[in-house]
Amino acid sequence: MRIEQYEFLTRLPLLLNSSLKQSVVISRSLKLAREELQAEAATVFLSDSEKNELIFWATGEDIDKSLAGQRIPAGQGIVGWVIENQKIEIVNDVATDPRFFSNMDKKSGFTTKNMVCVPLTVAGTRKIGAIQVLNKTNGNFNSDDSEFVERLAAQVALAIENARLFESLQLQNQKLEKLDRRKGEMISVITHEFRTPFSLIQTSADILKSGMLKDENSRKQIYDTLIEGTSRLTRLLSEMKNLGLTSSSSLQLKKQRIAIPELFDELKETYSAAAAGRNMYLKFDCPCGNVTIMGDRVNLLVAIGNLIANAIRFTRDQGQVTVSCRQLSNKFLISVADTGIGIPAAEQPMIFEKFYEVRDHLNHNSGTFEFNSGGLGLGLATVKAVIEAHGSSVTLVSEEGKGSEFSFTLESC
Repeated sequence: MRIEQYEFLTRLPLLLNSSLKQSVVISRSLKLAREELQAEAATVFLSDSEKNELIFWATGEDIDKSLAGQRIPAGQGIVGWVIENQKIEIVNDVATDPRFFSNMDKKSGFTTKNMVCVPLTVAGTRKIGAIQVLNKTNGNFNSDDSEFVERLAAQVALAIENARLFESLQLQNQKLEKLDRRKGEMISVITHEFRTPFSLIQTSADILKSGMLKDENSRKQIYDTLIEGTSRLTRLLSEMKNLGLTSSSSLQLKKQRIAIPELFDELKETYSAAAAGRNMYLKFDCPCGNVTIMGDRVNLLVAIGNLIANAIRFTRDQGQVTVSCRQLSNKFLISVADTGIGIPAAEQPMIFEKFYEVRDHLNHNSGTFEFNSGGLGLGLATVKAVIEAHGSSVTLVSEEGKGSEFSFTLESC
């Protein structure tokens, strides 16, 4: 490497770490790499291990900037090979390399001729992506170029990771602040929920004690009010009892063989009347036959029941709720889908938290199965805890205005 490049690398940390925003760090890194090697363009592909994809970033006069964030399957192209094998590659004629993946060129309108590609690694082992420098303007790439990009890549990887951690911490703090605020709001909701039936009972008792009621019809109305108040109290206490089910570590499961059709029959018997009262179609679909799973019958009935109850509450009259089972290898996928109002994307990461409701607490509407009614915000927290105690996890797919689907897998037996 040239002495100027060594000097440049000593100044690089100051240049990169002046921002903790990932997009700024990446853009700055690519601009510096491109300028130092006198190349037409530079790109970064970051690994998304959860989706098994690579995310594209690039800089260069001839590259469409709107392509930032585009994805390709992991392992594709020379860049995929470099990330997988953790080796530096110099390719001075990409047209002759069978690994070359031309889709990004087609999308960007750029023509790649040659490149040097270096893996981005954190802590020596964790693969986070790769950096490429494309189309050297004064000849072919050489070992000095690859050494320079390798040294640059080590600092770029660290800067990207620092930016990622900072952004993740910011998002987590925002989430915690929102949860704390919502939990505080739910205290008001809980107080209101209990005050209402207590007021009904107290008022009815005072009227009965006064002796003002002379006719049977008036006394019957008061008795009905008392029954309504005690019923609401019983339901609230039942919901509060579920607070003990919201921690998977404290759940004591009594696993046994459970026939899914029998489980579905019990759920159908419990929730059919509620669905019918809203003119909704509650469908149970289990084409797998008389299959069995290992699980805690009581807790699974609570968890799936909570999903069904939520689906009924947040689906308009004449909508549909479908409870289904599908076999996946040695597991069974159980899902509850609805044609309801859906869940905003920004709210989805928090809906499984205790006492959390998507709606504003001022718009809280208590009830049993009325449209858009809610409870104490414990239902989905209970679902999460029960399913995690069974060694699985709950997956949510939802779109506002189109509905939601909650699903999880259980071991077959």
